[in-house]
Amino acid sequence: MQAYRICGIEGLKLKENDRSIIYADFILTEGRDIVSNCFSDPAFSKIIGSYNLKRIVSNPYFFSTDQYQENTDFFEVTNKGISMTQELITFLWFVKDNSCNASKIFTYVPELNGSVVSIEKPTNFSNCHASYSDVEFSSEEILKAAEILYTAHQLSSANKHVDINSFFKVNKVNAGLATSPALQIKYSLRNRVERAILFLITARAAGFIPMKIALYMNILECLFSDTSQGDIIHKISERVAFYIGESFNERIGIFKKIKEAYVLRSKYFHGQKLDHKIYNDVTLPELATDIDNLMRSVLIKVIMVNHKEFTASDENIGIWFNKMIFDRN
Repeated sequence: MQAYRICGIEGLKLKENDRSIIYADFILTEGRDIVSNCFSDPAFSKIIGSYNLKRIVSNPYFFSTDQYQENTDFFEVTNKGISMTQELITFLWFVKDNSCNASKIFTYVPELNGSVVSIEKPTNFSNCHASYSDVEFSSEEILKAAEILYTAHQLSSANKHVDINSFFKVNKVNAGLATSPALQIKYSLRNRVERAILFLITARAAGFIPMKIALYMNILECLFSDTSQGDIIHKISERVAFYIGESFNERIGIFKKIKEAYVLRSKYFHGQKLDHKIYNDVTLPELATDIDNLMRSVLIKVIMVNHKEFTASDENIGIWFNKMIFDRN
């Protein structure tokens, strides 16, 4: 039997010439044509509500249609659909900052008396300034996000031995990195890259800039700490500076910026008043932008270049960090 899935996206604009992008079993598109052709039954609009339907067609949306067996669990099909779409939307951040969200999906099965299954998993991602605005993406940028997502899946404790063909078939994907099913896996069983992505998701959903910056520091600690003793703030700042910085001046700038963010985190987490002369409507967004860009550079390099090193044991990664800093040959 035929089933149709549709998931609206907020905060996303597609580049003018990129209005139909294939991703897994879905097409990322916009406009009323598909909705008019596949969801024309008035009963569908009545079930989901005219307001929901208008919100979907006024923004880009994921659409999928396929044939299923009569005994198909359409709740599971719908659940996997929202997980798949939310993962891609989550990983758009790796291309550039945004406040895109895909929170609700509908599966419509005309042959089952017009049955509709809906699942809502709010993400509430905001940009690094804790605000919301539309951001335009090209097809190349969206596919770049998908490439990073695929590579991250290979590092996941929940997705061992997943090949690219099965990854891009939604019904064969295991629990993902960025959505609710993955959160059921025990925190301690996750590798440091997975833990960092979880903190990234939490930071992006935070609605207050100091909280975002504080959680970004947790990302760095997931990736750059080990069991060795010493000043954790100095250690993290130094390691990140050497990992990302290409020159002396760049490393010093990164080192100081991370220390600045740590000072803010300490004051905020300890409930201290934030001095308006230091932390205000100008300086806080500037610091958030700098830290957000730094997180993006770090995580892309970790996932795409050094994933083996960052999924090694604490002892081995500590040795690797020392060589990175002290072995300059």
